[in-house]
Amino acid sequence: MSTLFSLVTLRRAFFVSIATIAIFRPTVALAQEAEPTDKVAPRPLRTLYVNGFRAPSIGLEYRENAFSVHSGFYTTILSKTDSKEKRSTNFIKTGVTYYFAGNRAREMYLSVAHVRGLTDGWKKDGAFFEYGTRWQIGKRLEFRLGAGVLAVPGRSARLNPTPGLSFALPLN
Repeated sequence: MSTLFSLVTLRRAFFVSIATIAIFRPTVALAQEAEPTDKVAPRPLRTLYVNGFRAPSIGLEYRENAFSVHSGFYTTILSKTDSKEKRSTNFIKTGVTYYFAGNRAREMYLSVAHVRGLTDGWKKDGAFFEYGTRWQIGKRLEFRLGAGVLAVPGRSARLNPTPGLSFALPLN
C-alpha cells in the first residue's frame, strides 16, 4: 500500500508542478528578459553538483539545462523526545528539480521528491515538495534557500526551511 501511495503522490506532485510551471512561465519569461545577463559568466549546460547540506539533499545532483535529478540523505528535526530534547529524523531522498526565473547566477526552483524514512516512527514512503532560490556565490559554490513540505502517510504535513550549499563540477 505504501508503494501505491508513493506512486500516486508523486504522480499528483508531478502534475501540480507542471501546472504551476505552465501558469507562471509567461511571467518568468518577462522577468528573464528584464534581467541583464552580460555580467554573469555562463554556467555549463551540464553540471554535477556535490550537495553538502540539506537542499535538495546531502548527495549528488546532475543538472542539464533547466532540469536536474538528485539523490541523497535528508535530515531534519521533526519532533522532540519526552525529555524535551530535539530529535533528528532522517530520510533517503530522490527527486527532480526545475530551475526558472533568472539566469545561472540566481534563479528560482521547484522540486518534487520521493522520501523514505530511516528513523523509527517515520519508516514510510512519502513525498517532498520544495520551492526556493539558488544563488551562485563563487565560481563553483552555490547557496540555496527555500521552503519544503514533507508529506508522509499517517503524519501531518510538515513545513521545513531548506537551506543548501553545493559545489559545482562542470561536465562540458
